[in-house]
Amino acid sequence: CVACHTSQANAPLGLQPLTLEGDRVFWTEAQSRQNFENVAMLVNPSEPDRSRLLMAPLAPAAGGERHSGGIFWDSSNHSEYRLITEWIASGSDTAGASEVVEVDFEFFRSCVQPIFVNPIENAMPCAECHSGEFAVEPPANAYWTEEQSRQAYEDLVYLIDPGRPDSSRFLHKPLHPNAGGDLMHNGGRRC
Repeated sequence: CVACHTSQANAPLGLQPLTLEGDRVFWTEAQSRQNFENVAMLVNPSEPDRSRLLMAPLAPAAGGERHSGGIFWDSSNHSEYRLITEWIASGSDTAGASEVVEVDFEFFRSCVQPIFVNPIENAMPCAECHSGEFAVEPPANAYWTEEQSRQAYEDLVYLIDPGRPDSSRFLHKPLHPNAGGDLMHNGGRRC
């Protein structure tokens, strides 16, 4: 987790960079407390198995979500998964993540989806690279059908952190690093 979730500061699981002292690599107590605060935003003690902390690294075939960092657990029977589930369940039912905000499909279709084919200076249209995913171009001289828009929406949802746009990979991937974006985006910077 540390490989991506410390360098990509806007990822939902934003971990503090490790401290290096001599031949030791560790988190200080203050860093560990900050990591705990960040992790607490991704857990649901009343329904541990629905916690985003567990859903991202769990294989989709086992009920998990798509995760650009890969699959860490093939099933919810994995020892690490069970250990983290027990830890989450030990928390207060009122602690943890806020209720997930539903992302609006109609807003996506009318406002967001057209951006995918809109080139801007110094950047390619999203559809140039992401046409096999969420940015499929519409048919010639036409708009996307509702079915095409729904498929694009479903393909994009895993890159969105509802209620926390600054943590959404969809927004910070093309954002310039000086503005908090990722270090790498081959399609250019949109902001």
